Amino acid sequence: MRKLSGFLVILALVVSACSAAPSGSPSATNQPSQNADPLCKAVERTRIDFAVLNDVAFLLDKYSVFQDTATNPRLLLNRTHEAIWNYLGVPTASIPQWSRDIVDAEVARSNGHTDFSIFNRVYQELIKDPNYSDLKDSSRLEELVQASIKGVIDAIGDPFASYMSADLYLSGAADNSGSYRGLGVTLRTNSRGEITFDSITEGSPAEKAGIKTGDALLEVNGLSTLSCSVRQFSLLIKSLSDPRLKLTIAREIPLSTERETLTIDVTMETIQQVHLSTYPAVALPGGRGDTHEGVPYRCGAEGSYGIPCPFVDDGGNGYPDVFYIRIHQFSGQMAQDLEYVMSTTDWSLYKGVVVDVRDNPGGWVSATLDAIDFFLPSNDVIFIQQDANGTVTKTRQNRVTYVPEDMPVVILMNNNSYSGAELFAAALRDHGRAVIVNSYESSGGKGSVNRWFTLRNGEYGAVYISFALWLTPNGEMIEKQDLDNDGHYEVGGLSPDIYIPWSDDDFAKNNRDVNYDPTIEMALDYIQEHLSK
Repeated sequence: MRKLSGFLVILALVVSACSAAPSGSPSATNQPSQNADPLCKAVERTRIDFAVLNDVAFLLDKYSVFQDTATNPRLLLNRTHEAIWNYLGVPTASIPQWSRDIVDAEVARSNGHTDFSIFNRVYQELIKDPNYSDLKDSSRLEELVQASIKGVIDAIGDPFASYMSADLYLSGAADNSGSYRGLGVTLRTNSRGEITFDSITEGSPAEKAGIKTGDALLEVNGLSTLSCSVRQFSLLIKSLSDPRLKLTIAREIPLSTERETLTIDVTMETIQQVHLSTYPAVALPGGRGDTHEGVPYRCGAEGSYGIPCPFVDDGGNGYPDVFYIRIHQFSGQMAQDLEYVMSTTDWSLYKGVVVDVRDNPGGWVSATLDAIDFFLPSNDVIFIQQDANGTVTKTRQNRVTYVPEDMPVVILMNNNSYSGAELFAAALRDHGRAVIVNSYESSGGKGSVNRWFTLRNGEYGAVYISFALWLTPNGEMIEKQDLDNDGHYEVGGLSPDIYIPWSDDDFAKNNRDVNYDPTIEMALDYIQEHLSK
C-alpha cells in the first residue's frame, strides 16, 4: 500500500468473470445513471455524543502502558479542549473564556474523575455562533468528533497510539491478516476524478473479462463511484457481503474524444497477499505466483531493474550460495508463506542467509514469533513483555527450525524498521544467531505491543493503544523515549552490529541504479568473512 500520483493502491484483485467478455455499447440505454446514489458514504451523524470520550479515557486508564499521563484525567480533559478549538483554527491562547469556564468548572467538581460529556455543552454553545454554524453539517460533525478523540489520544504521549475513523475501521482497514476478498488490479484517479484501472494482472480473470488499462470505473451495482477515493473504494469493496459485482466502466474510443460505456459482471475472490520476497524465487501454493517480486534486482544494464539473479559485488563476483529473504510485513499470510519457502528449500545448497526487514512496519506478534522460531534452534526466551500493571511475561517458542544452526545470518534494517521487525532482529541478535547491519544509527524504536479497541461497536471508530512494552531477551528497552520532553527521542531502537551510513553520493547512486546498495554489499562481505574463518 504505497502512494503514487492519484493515490495508487495495489488491490491485487483476482477477478472471476461471470461473462466471457464485456457487454454493452455507447448507446444511451447503456449510459450510467446521472443521479445514481453514491457507493461511498461517510458515517453520517445528526448529533455527537462527546461522552464517547469517557470510553476512550477508560481504555487508556485500564490498558495504556503510559500510566503517568493515561491516568491523569484532568490532563486529558484539557488537551482535548485545546484540540477541539485548534481544529476550529483557534490558538490555545485565544480559546474563549466561556469555554474555559465550562472545563474549569468540571475540573473543580470532578475530584479526579472528569466527565468528558461536558463537551456536549461546549458544542451546543458553538453552533449558536454563526461562525460555527457549519458544525451542524454531518461531515463537519464527523471531523469534530475525530479531532476530539485524537486530542485524548495525543495527550498521553504515546508515539504509536492512534485513532481510526468509523468509516475506515468498519471497512476493515485495521485487518492485518494478509488476506482479504477483493478484485486484482491497480487503481488510480484520473483527471476527471474517476477511479481508473491502472494495470491489469496478466492472465488474471480480470484480463479475461475484458477489463483494460485506462478503463474508468463509474458505477458498482448501480451506485456511483465518483464520491469514492481509491482508498475508500478498496476498503468498501472488500466489506461487501455479496462478492458478485456489476461494474459500469467508460472506455476511450481510439482516435476520438468520445467514450463508450460497458457493463462487466465479475465475482470477487479471497486474495492472499504476498508480503514475502526471496531469491531464489519460490512458487507459492494455490497458483499465487512466486516470491521474486520485491527482491533487489542485481542483473541487467546499469540503471535498469533487470531480472533477479544471484547477488554480485562491485567486481561482478556472484554469491549463488546466499539465500535472500525480504519480509515486507509480519502478517499471518507472510508467516505461512515463509514456512512454505523454508520447508521446501534445500539448505545444503546455501552458506548464508540475508533477511531484509528494511521499511517493515511490523505486524502480528504471532507471525513474528513463527519467523523467529524458524531460525532459533532452542527454547530460549524470544522477548519479554511488561503490561500496564507491571506484570512481566517471558515468551518462548520452539516448534520448528529450518535454517542450519551454523549458517551465518545477517539482518538488514533501517530507521523505518519497526515493532515486529525489531522484535525479530533483537531475538536473533541476543542469542548470537544473527548480526544487524543498518545504514542508520538505530531502527525505528517501536517497542510496544498494540491492539485496536472499538468505540461503541465501531460507531465512533477505534483507538490503537500500546497495552504492553516489550524488551529484548537481554532486557533492552526498544521503545523510543523523550527523556527530557524536548520533542526529541534520546533513546530507543536497536543499534546495529555493523553501522554503514550512506553518504549523499550513495543515495544519488542508489536513485540512479537500484543495484547499488552498500548495505547489502556489507552483508555479503560479512558472510564471506565469516565463512573464511
